[in-house]
Amino acid sequence: MSLRLYLAMTEAEIRRAPVLPRNLAYMACHFSPYGTGLVNIPERLPPGSILIINDRVPVLAHNPEQIAKQLSDTVRRLRVFGVLMDLQIPDNPRTAQIVKNVTDALPCPVGVSESYAVDSCAIFGAPPIHQALTEYTKSKGSRPLWLEAFQETAFFKVTSSGCTISQGEKISGKCFFDDILQCKYQYVIQKDQALFHLTRASEDIPGYLRKAEALGIEIAVGLYQQLGNVSI
Repeated sequence: MSLRLYLAMTEAEIRRAPVLPRNLAYMACHFSPYGTGLVNIPERLPPGSILIINDRVPVLAHNPEQIAKQLSDTVRRLRVFGVLMDLQIPDNPRTAQIVKNVTDALPCPVGVSESYAVDSCAIFGAPPIHQALTEYTKSKGSRPLWLEAFQETAFFKVTSSGCTISQGEKISGKCFFDDILQCKYQYVIQKDQALFHLTRASEDIPGYLRKAEALGIEIAVGLYQQLGNVSI
């Protein structure tokens, strides 16, 4: 059983690409600003692609049954492998109802962002860079996981008052590599604090995905602009 890395592309990237990736994820589909369903559904996709639905336009009065029917028809017409609901706006009961209707109606696999994932779908997510993938997958029990793969950085400042975490920068110069976290790191120990920089860059992604594959993860999704040159 091998992991498949799907590369998420915009319409413009698809038009410009001389060759499309083996596993394509279309990322321009979203909820209508007029509450009338989904918009930017493509006319065609390579068979076996993933269709990504995002909520950059917030869910308001959208009809869950209408959206489920629209997606069911689209899945059959485009012959996609699955649908990914990449939902970033939390605590919306209407969004939760849409997820339930969609997962009940679709004949294909469905992945949903963790805050809205129901029992009948895969969880779409990833651990923070400082958490081992083994621990993260164990915390999900037997639930299937679609891994979000991306370049990541973090900066940790540890003092007697505790630890603060902020966005880091890509590491340059001498560094170490942590096999458990599958990332590079640097550290500085000072009298009253310790500073840690963590980076997972594009060249670290193949090893990260191989570790995910060993844990039984079958699907990963990343941005074409970040991971277009990555091979597992």
